[in-house]
Amino acid sequence: MLIPAIDLGTTSMAGLAANVWSSPSDFLAHRRVERVFEPKMSESTR
Repeated sequence: MLIPAIDLGTTSMAGLAANVWSSPSDFLAHRRVERVFEPKMSESTR
């Protein structure tokens, strides 16, 4: 599932305000990363 960054930011802030998470690091500890995209092009080419 792809969650746009703005949605993720909004829900994390709401969760912190509602004391769902005690801190930003608590929120990050509970999120799941399905895929990480890495550039295949060399840095000098980019």
